[in-house]
Amino acid sequence: MSFHVGEDIGDYRIVSMLGAGSMGQVFQVEHRVTKRKEAVKILLADVATDSQFLRFMREIEVQGRLDHPNIARVHNALHFKNSLILVMEFVEGCSLEKLLQKGRLPISSGIDYICQTLAGLHYAHTRGVVHRDVTPGNLIVTADGCVKLTDFGVAKSLGDYQLTNDGDVVGSLYYMPPEQVRHQSDPDPRSDVYSTGAVLYEILTGRKLFEYSDRLSLMVAQVQKQPIQPLDIEPRIGAELNAIVLKALAKDPDQRYQSTEEFRLALKHAGKSSGFVPAIASRMRVVTLALAVCAMAETGGLDKIPFQKSAPPAIQAALAPLSNAAAPAPPSGIPVAAALNSGSKVTAHARRPRVVVQQPVEEQPETVSETLVEPEQQPAEEQAAADNEAAAAPQQEPSRPNKKRFWSKLNPFKWRKSDRSR
Repeated sequence: MSFHVGEDIGDYRIVSMLGAGSMGQVFQVEHRVTKRKEAVKILLADVATDSQFLRFMREIEVQGRLDHPNIARVHNALHFKNSLILVMEFVEGCSLEKLLQKGRLPISSGIDYICQTLAGLHYAHTRGVVHRDVTPGNLIVTADGCVKLTDFGVAKSLGDYQLTNDGDVVGSLYYMPPEQVRHQSDPDPRSDVYSTGAVLYEILTGRKLFEYSDRLSLMVAQVQKQPIQPLDIEPRIGAELNAIVLKALAKDPDQRYQSTEEFRLALKHAGKSSGFVPAIASRMRVVTLALAVCAMAETGGLDKIPFQKSAPPAIQAALAPLSNAAAPAPPSGIPVAAALNSGSKVTAHARRPRVVVQQPVEEQPETVSETLVEPEQQPAEEQAAADNEAAAAPQQEPSRPNKKRFWSKLNPFKWRKSDRSR
């Protein structure tokens, strides 16, 4: 029996279909009383095997006792028309698988998604639950960037009974750890470390860990083959992040991170020290530097900016376009920095700060050409009369220096004694 949109399931009304599989369907529903939107996962009893029925029951029990922001919550479970129904949190978002199909994710966003996934897994591990099927399709990313881990259908708990037959492989082979491929039934949190590392590998490189199309080749590769190093595919990753991914993907569980929390802390530290800074942060640094230059120009301190070669290249590069745009080029083609270092004069205007570079003018020695002019010959009678007058004139005392204020010297209407005596 199958369900359709508009049909009622107890107090729930089916709003839309979210997905369908060989043994069940997933719908978005609305509670008639609370009007809350939820999701229901329906196991069709008439087509499900006994093993699938027991596995679905365990998913309800395991996920129902987990309460974490990065795990989709289970609200209720019920029987309806010979079907088993799981009512759970409706997560409005997009699966990580669909996001990766649209293109490469920013490295910083990918690291954040994986850290959230590891936080949810660590919470489950502390309660004895191993997910065993961490894939991009089971990670839902909400509009505000929150990651929700879903589908605990193949999860294992300590002390669980065996639900798979010998030779059965549960989970996705693209993200399956070697010990799970070899059908080791003991639950181990390090298996989730490997699967999450495979998801991280795909986020960073844009490729799956192994891209074989047939199941046998995938199983052999997961057990025996080493993947291409992420750094060889994407050089921006850096050596530290490359080493973290490879450690999480170690074939031997003893060589991996021994817990998802250890994995998360290493990844968080690498994200901080790797230098993946958003572009807006770089733009803010340039804007701040520009404002500082304008402020120094206002106060007349622009000539104190260290343009020497010892200044960091980033600062020189940031200042170069500002100086070139604000100041006219020097007449002789000398760079602004060189002109400032050579002792050029810098002036700053208050309203529109700009740098005016004036070349120092070398003082040229004044050349004085002296022309010898012979004095005109005066008549002897006039010369004798002049000599007699000079001898008869009284001798005047030498003028003393004027000790009055500076302004008195500049006053053109101020008569001195020496002028009156004339």
